[in-house]
Amino acid sequence: MSAETSWVRGVARGWKDIVNWFVCCRYKKANERQSLDGPMSRLLPRIRHICVQLFADNSELAVFVQKQILKVFFSLIQVLFPIELCLMFI
Repeated sequence: MSAETSWVRGVARGWKDIVNWFVCCRYKKANERQSLDGPMSRLLPRIRHICVQLFADNSELAVFVQKQILKVFFSLIQVLFPIELCLMFI
């Protein structure tokens, strides 16, 4: 595994873990999630663009990144379904 591959995997896992911790442990109510929803509303369109670009790539790293993106999205909506964020991802 190259250094770039391990770096991308580490960043993807870390991002998923941070979002999961914030959603599950800290911000369960809608009014508490503003500090998470604000940055995510700016990140999700970019993340969606990355995911769409990776659809054509069947490499192990591309599939891993796509899975991590979907896990982050699920973490965001598993406790509370913020419709504004979901519409940005579609």
